[in-house]
Order: sequence, then C-alpha cells, then structure tokens
Amino acid sequence: MSEVLGAPVAGARQHYLKWNPATWVAYETCGLTHDASPGFTDRMGFRCGTCHDYPAFDLRGRRALALRVRPLHYMDTSFYAQERELPRVRASFGDLGRLAAEVRRFGGTLNLLWHNNFLNGREERAAYLEALSVAGGAW
Repeated sequence: MSEVLGAPVAGARQHYLKWNPATWVAYETCGLTHDASPGFTDRMGFRCGTCHDYPAFDLRGRRALALRVRPLHYMDTSFYAQERELPRVRASFGDLGRLAAEVRRFGGTLNLLWHNNFLNGREERAAYLEALSVAGGAW
C-alpha cells in the first residue's frame, strides 16, 4: 500500500456501511496497526464506551488481533444537514470542548474526523482550525 501512496500507511478507517467482520483481519494481514472506524454518524461521543484504543477481535476466528481500534469521537459531518452549515458545526464546539475535557480527565485520546472535502473554502478551513483549538490537544 505504501508503494502506491508514496508514504507509509499505519492505519485506516472504513465508512460504516462498508465494514464487515473480515475488515479487521484484512487490515492486520496487510500490516496495518490500527483502525479508526467505530463511531457515531449523527452525534459525538463514546460509541465504544472508551477514549482508549483496544485490541480488535476476529469474530469469525474467535481471537484477539494485534490490530488496535481507535474509536472515533467527533466527525464534522454529524453536524451538517443537507448543505454545509458551518453555524451548526460551530454550535457543536461547546460540546466538543466538554468531550475533550472528559478525554483528558481519563488520559485518553480524542479522535476527530474532518473530511478533506470540507476544507475547500476559507471558512471551512477556519472552522477546522477552530475545532482543533477547542479540542485543545486532547488527541
């Protein structure tokens, strides 16, 4: 994979509709170290119940994998409706700050997903930088 991209690849994320039990086995087989797929699509929070990574599990082979799961806690598109609505995204930043504080309280890592196609304009890039600032280094 790194030959194609020209840079090392350590982890991946699958769209939630594309994940299946064989995904983590395939990731481990190709040498990936982590996956950041599990998270909410419609809100922020601890879908996996934690802010710490944990070992993935092969459901078919009934065994723990070396691959680690890094749960997703915040995703930009959770706060977009039909159109890009930066005010709705920015309105979520208060809750993002509280989430980041909770992650710091437990010594975890906040995993934030900001889609690259939402970085096209100046305002979108500013919102992204604002989100990182609000998160305050909790990743």
